[in-house]
Parts: sequence; C-alpha cells; structure tokens
Amino acid sequence: MRQQRRFTSAFGLLIISLALPSAALRADTLSSAKPPDQLGKVNFPTSCPAEVQPTIEKAVALLHSFQYKESEQTFAGAAGREPKCATAYWGKAMARFHQLWDFPDDKTQGFISAAAALFQKKSKMTHADRTKAYSTVLERLYRQNPGDVEIGSFYALSLVSLADEDSDATANLKKAISVLDPLLQQHPDHPGVAHYMIHATDRPEFAAQGLEAARRYAAIAPDSAHAIHMPSHIFVRLGLWQDSVASNIAANASGAHAAEMHLAESHYQTHAMDFLSYSYLQSGQEAKAREVIEHTGHVVGASDEDKALTKTKPMTAPTLPRAPRLNCTAGKKPPPCRLPRSARIGKTRRIGPVPSVPRAAAT
Repeated sequence: MRQQRRFTSAFGLLIISLALPSAALRADTLSSAKPPDQLGKVNFPTSCPAEVQPTIEKAVALLHSFQYKESEQTFAGAAGREPKCATAYWGKAMARFHQLWDFPDDKTQGFISAAAALFQKKSKMTHADRTKAYSTVLERLYRQNPGDVEIGSFYALSLVSLADEDSDATANLKKAISVLDPLLQQHPDHPGVAHYMIHATDRPEFAAQGLEAARRYAAIAPDSAHAIHMPSHIFVRLGLWQDSVASNIAANASGAHAAEMHLAESHYQTHAMDFLSYSYLQSGQEAKAREVIEHTGHVVGASDEDKALTKTKPMTAPTLPRAPRLNCTAGKKPPPCRLPRSARIGKTRRIGPVPSVPRAAAT
C-alpha cells in the first residue's frame, strides 16, 4: 500500500513538472504579445459588421495622423475581410486625399476630374473651389450634428486646407480653432482634434493657442511618426528649441522604422530632420545640425534632391540648406515668426539657405 502511495505521489510530481514548462511558455508567449496600437481614441460608428469595426477605427485614427499608406492598408484589410463594408472603400479613397500636402499630378488629376464630371456641372472649378465646396458640405453636416467629434475634426481640417489655399486664411483659421477648441476639451485623446489644432495655430498670432494640443498629440498617438513630429511646429514658433529637438529626434527614429517596415514614405523622416537641424542651429549646436543634414543622403527612400543637398559646399550656419527659414531675432525669447509655406504644411521642397544665425541660449 505504501509503495502504491509513493508511486502515486511520484507520478503526480512528474505530471506537475511536465506541465510547468508549457505553462511558463504560455506565460512568456502572452507577455511577449504585441501591445495594442497607441493611436488615440476614435469613435466612428458604421453599419459594417462588428468584427471589422476595430480595424475601421484604427484606420480612421491613422488617417487623422496623416499615416496615409498604413491607413490605406488597414482600410484595405477591412475591405478584404468584409467586402460589403462601404466605409472601408471610403477610407481607401480618403487615404489618397492628402489635403495639406499635395494635389494629384496632372495624370491622376485627369482621372479624378473625369470622375468628378459625373457629379459637378462646373468643369472649370479650381482646386480651391472644390475644397470650398467640400468644406461647405461638411459645415452643413456639422451644423446638423453639433459636437460630433469626427464631423467636426474633418470640417476643421477642411477650413485649414482652405486657409492654405489663401482663401480668407485668417478667418478660416479662426473658425477652425473655434470648432476644435471645445472638441479638444471634450475629447482630449482624439488624434485628429489635437493634430488639426496644431495646423490651425501654426501662425505667429495663434501659436500660443496650440501649445496644449502640441503637448498632448505625441502622447495620444506615439505609434505615428508624424504625430511625434507635429508638436515641434508650435515649439519652433514659441522658441522652445530643446522641446523641438526632442520631438524631432524621436520622430526621425520612428520615421526610419516605419520606412524600413514599408509603412511610410521617407518624408516623415526628412521633414523631421529639417526641423531638427534648424532647432540645433537656433540653440547654437551647429555641429549636430551638420550631422543631421549629412545623414539625409542615407535616409531610406530619400529623393535625389534630398541626397544632392548633402553634396553642397561646407555647411556653416549661413549656408545650411533645407532648414525652415524663420525671420527671427536670436535670443532667450525670440519673437513669433512665420515659417515658409512648405514647412507649415509638411512639404519637402527646397527652401534655400538659412540666414546667418548667431548662437542663442536654449529655452
């Protein structure tokens, strides 16, 4: 009987010892699972099946942070899982509409214009006319649904886009701020509201109003390279050079990783490098500014223009290319100053040499 009990105990210990490694393996597997996406909170109800709703909302969050390529891929994934989900196809189209960055080339524009002819009777409408028509529809929709964060954020973005077309710029930016400010208080973790508030206040007279959104945005969507960079638009306006340096170092690294994973284009990285080099210059760190410019030619997917700029004559402060031009007086508290249009909206065309900048104390 004792032998039987000993055998039973030994057998039980053997079973437990064999079970422990598999349990530990499961625990390790769970602990190493990919953390949830950190792109902000979006509430975007659709008529699509519940199974694809999280995918749709992730894609919309990516759209709000201008991660267009990954947003399109995510919407496409939703469409593949549920072909009858109309919102997925709307999202794929929206991911091709880069409102503040560019307009399709002549060939693509021709295809779009051909399709638009089915709905627009005025064939000679300009891009600004179409943007205004688009914004007018959203304004009416927002009036019908006051306080709706998704409609409001896209409506505000259309106003910023109109301002970029030099269409009643100040009035449209003020209107966008008036829409976004209460939404920011009610939806502090919404990626579009914070992002578009930064764009709406990216002017000398409005910059201080964008500081709260700038402080929030990178924390709302840390998986977005553009979200990490965007606060520096306000930091540069206000002379917060070290904050700008920190933002763009992180954005540069995030953009490089996204490019290597084929989730984003190189300009997410090179645009951050523009701001980083200028912020280094303004804080008297010229050697670091040179390093940033020289590294541009090694960026994955960098354009020939970007690479050519690294072969210019020795890069002293007065001749460093591609940094945003600011008409500022260096000092501990530089006055607000106007960035060039390309820096304001995220384009990467060459701006020209920066004027001589004396060393200034970091703020």
